[in-house]
Amino acid sequence: QWNVGNSTGSYVFPFGNAMGTTIPFTFNITTAGVQSANGNITVTTYPTTDNNLPYVSGVTNMTMENGGNGALSTLDRWWVIDANNYTTKPVSNMTFRYADVDMNGNPFLAENSLKAQRWDVTLNNGLGGWNPPDFFGANTVNVSANTVTVNNVTNYSPWVLHDDLTTGNAPLPIELLSFAADCDNGRIRLSWETATEVNNDYFTIQRSLDLVSYTDIAVVSGAGNSNAINGYEAYDNEPLLGKTTYYRLMQTDFNGEFETFAPVSVSCSSDLNDVITLYPNPAATMLNVAMNVESEDTGAINIYNELGQLVKFLKVQSYAGSNNFTMDVSELPNGQYYVCFAMQNKRYPVQKLVVIR
Repeated sequence: QWNVGNSTGSYVFPFGNAMGTTIPFTFNITTAGVQSANGNITVTTYPTTDNNLPYVSGVTNMTMENGGNGALSTLDRWWVIDANNYTTKPVSNMTFRYADVDMNGNPFLAENSLKAQRWDVTLNNGLGGWNPPDFFGANTVNVSANTVTVNNVTNYSPWVLHDDLTTGNAPLPIELLSFAADCDNGRIRLSWETATEVNNDYFTIQRSLDLVSYTDIAVVSGAGNSNAINGYEAYDNEPLLGKTTYYRLMQTDFNGEFETFAPVSVSCSSDLNDVITLYPNPAATMLNVAMNVESEDTGAINIYNELGQLVKFLKVQSYAGSNNFTMDVSELPNGQYYVCFAMQNKRYPVQKLVVIR
């Protein structure tokens, strides 16, 4: 512990062992902190046996925020740094020195790519996670001196030295097993499965006609962290019927990093000789569905909310020519809905309905 108060300057923590190995830690204060009483800096360091175990108290994983491969590319040593009794903590440049044994013969670790990374308890909705490298300022590594320096640090907590460039053994954010788009009674059903998920916040479904410009059409929450097979689905309730349409899946981590997967194509027919009209629209209590169709059919008129949940349906028998059906929508909350026609023999375009009262 150094009782630095509101001073600036360089303070060295002279770590070493009885065998003569020294790994001093340097805390160079560039902007003084504002102390509440007896401001001090404490540093603890200790080696680990393998894979950074045991973790420092509060740390739950070694999945780096930059997508790195965690324990497989991290030195087997922890540094726990705290700035105590400050209302505004000092700004510092910190130099970590490590021992050769901390490399632990790791074949996946490129020493000249080491960077200091900090555990941040505020990430991932309070679950904690790793700040990306260079979060505070540029890192500098000196392989000859076994040191890594990080600049402009303003927050202090557990730290490690991680190989920022080694990604060959990085856990993928998700392992995608399948992704498909299918016609479903005038809608497009998008379905996919994952085998594993790491820090997976949510999925976004995007649609395109030209494989260049994409539009977001649905967002689905991910499982976070999972080693089980998870199935998902979403619907495009206003598809571009009669045209070849491309859909792709984008996955976003809790830290905002994302991965985009290859698109799939689908084409669903639209019968332009049939005319279906909703009125009044917006509706308040009763909705009329006028169907002028060429052939007899059976099925249902389904109303879905914006989450894709079925909230109302009516079984119908339509005949060639004019048909009119009435649905009571008085119990539906104000908002936007989608009217789908689940008929046996034909697919009809989904129509948008607004309920206002």
